[in-house]
Amino acid sequence: MHTTLDANPPVSTCKWQQRSKYGEIIRDFSNNNQTLTLPTVHKDQRYQDTGEYVCSAENGIIGINGQLKQTGSAYVISTAPPVITADNKDSSTQYGKNGKSTKIFVNVYSIPKYTRISWYTHNTQLHVVSNKYATNDEPVIVKDVFHGVDVQLDGYRVTLTISNLQEADFTNYTLRLYYSSQYVLHEVTLQSSNGQMSSNAIIGTVAGVLVVLLIVCAVIISILVFKKRKGTKKTKKNAGFYENSEFQNVQIRDEYEEVISKSDTEEKQTSKTYEALRPMEAVEVYDDLENDKGLPSSKS
Repeated sequence: MHTTLDANPPVSTCKWQQRSKYGEIIRDFSNNNQTLTLPTVHKDQRYQDTGEYVCSAENGIIGINGQLKQTGSAYVISTAPPVITADNKDSSTQYGKNGKSTKIFVNVYSIPKYTRISWYTHNTQLHVVSNKYATNDEPVIVKDVFHGVDVQLDGYRVTLTISNLQEADFTNYTLRLYYSSQYVLHEVTLQSSNGQMSSNAIIGTVAGVLVVLLIVCAVIISILVFKKRKGTKKTKKNAGFYENSEFQNVQIRDEYEEVISKSDTEEKQTSKTYEALRPMEAVEVYDDLENDKGLPSSKS
């Protein structure tokens, strides 16, 4: 590619850049002159040379547009066979439900556009004229990788509609895109979504399990800390207990002997008193006890 520069003072240098149609910067070139020669690439990647090529130049003087740097660009199209774009990697397996209709699709970039579409399963071409299958394509923005950069492109979505899904319909489907007398292939697997858990449900379940595990761990840690603290206090208390145990044993033994002696003495005194009391005296003693509490005497 060549650019013509007209400047005063003159300038002969130009910085080149490749951009996608939607403005993503694909490549900056080291060529710094008026002619850009594209690097040689494999024929399968030649379509990635498609894009807008921009030349930027300046000579230190602001132009009539008020800009110091002036640019010129041209859009280059590199023809190639149909390309199954990189965004199909997340849809290699698609899903449907028994008894329902479903659509499987493939995104394609093709300049010029493919000439014919065919779908196959088990090497048998599907008859799209029947009520079971239908196919169509429509222009969409697809995503691919151009020289290592993710870009948006004007492409197509090819769709196969399958009605009234049965068990035998959950299998592999192959798309053929023809150009001239050749074609490119792409395979899609259709699986039953009955009983399938959605990705959001899976994430929610995992998050719930993690929360429960964290709570359980927190409870276990709290119990261990509590036991450790409780065990420490018991150790201190037991240490004091063991230190004083000998003294307490002696003290308990002395007190026990004292209680027994006192009990024998009181029992003897009680017996003598009971024998000395006459019935009338026992009543008088009882009356005196009641009078001590401020109650009326039985004599009155």
